[in-house]
Amino acid sequence: MDQLGFSAEKKSAYEQYKAQYASILFLDEAIKNFIEQYKQRSEFRNTIFIITGDHRMPEIPMISKMDRYHVPLIIYSPLLKRSATFSSISSHFDIAPSLLAFLSNSYSFEKPSLASWMGSGLDTTRAFTNNHQYPLMQTKNEVIDFVQGTSHLIGQNAFSISENMDEEPMTDKNKAEQLQRSFELFKSRNQKFIEGAKLIPDSIYQKYYPH
Repeated sequence: MDQLGFSAEKKSAYEQYKAQYASILFLDEAIKNFIEQYKQRSEFRNTIFIITGDHRMPEIPMISKMDRYHVPLIIYSPLLKRSATFSSISSHFDIAPSLLAFLSNSYSFEKPSLASWMGSGLDTTRAFTNNHQYPLMQTKNEVIDFVQGTSHLIGQNAFSISENMDEEPMTDKNKAEQLQRSFELFKSRNQKFIEGAKLIPDSIYQKYYPH
């Protein structure tokens, strides 16, 4: 904390969670050691590493409701020509579409003409923005969170998302109602698949399913 220039007040706050922050430092060191070891393998130069998590550490108090879902997403590879940081919102839904698009464009990887992705690909915009919409699950059997653009719906409560995933209650009633309608439309469509509607045509399933 001295190296990071933390004030005495900030040090006191962080010291309440020594065990949690120690585990984060341990993880950083473990990832470093893993990469160093993997460099000895011949396939290292053609490997893409994706480092992320499925939820935040709950023992450390949340700043906002969105904080629950705010996790790191780091993509590393010797194939990369430069580094960059993106402030736009993306989710785990967007990882697979982006990887397949990369393989298709760079290595003529054959992919289906249709896919059932819920995501549309990682947004590499540097400025804070969001061109996606996502359902978010707090538990394994309940979907009450929905994100569309820079708006976040939790049950009947709507919030505006700002940079760094900070939130404040939404004051635009019309926008909040539109957000609720979008969520209801998503749930209606999703219910059809729960009841047995097919995600993709049989022809695509049969062609790409590993036999």
